[in-house]
Amino acid sequence: MPKGRKRKAGKRTASGQLSRAGERVKPSDWVAARQERFGNHYSSALGRAYISGLFGKGPEAKERYDAGNKFALRYSKLIGGDSYSCPLGDGSGGTGVTDHERDLHQQEWLDAARKRLDDTGGRPYLDQLILKTYTDTGPYWLDAILDGEGTAAHKLLLKAAIKSLDTVGQIKDAEPVDIPLHMCNRAVNA
Repeated sequence: MPKGRKRKAGKRTASGQLSRAGERVKPSDWVAARQERFGNHYSSALGRAYISGLFGKGPEAKERYDAGNKFALRYSKLIGGDSYSCPLGDGSGGTGVTDHERDLHQQEWLDAARKRLDDTGGRPYLDQLILKTYTDTGPYWLDAILDGEGTAAHKLLLKAAIKSLDTVGQIKDAEPVDIPLHMCNRAVNA
């Protein structure tokens, strides 16, 4: 009869120790389908619109995406607002060295971008693309366009959002985006 305690059950390493590797958690079918459709951009409205080609073609599309991302990151960092944290935990817990000059420069850029948006009335449309509330789905008009059920009204909202991205990124002489008709089945040529 063996003496001592029983050996713990579980996968072991080559040296005989218990493996510390956790079990791989796979995404749900819904998340996997979205990852397949949108790639790494599946978790933001801005990314879903960009990867689907709704911001146009060529370098202007990337400029629009980058302008929206830049605005969202700086707004989130400097002003705050809505916050979304992963239910699995953030885990960072660290603090960094604050660069006050960089923060001041970012604040000035953000203030200028917000003023341009306020002057043109484009802020609500940009917000719908960058708010963290729309990590999985939404805004409703973007989902409708991506699902091929967009209407003329949805198309107008998308055009307003694109114009606000151009305003933030100071993209001059941007070509108007032609939203493919297959994405707006019920859209009337506007």
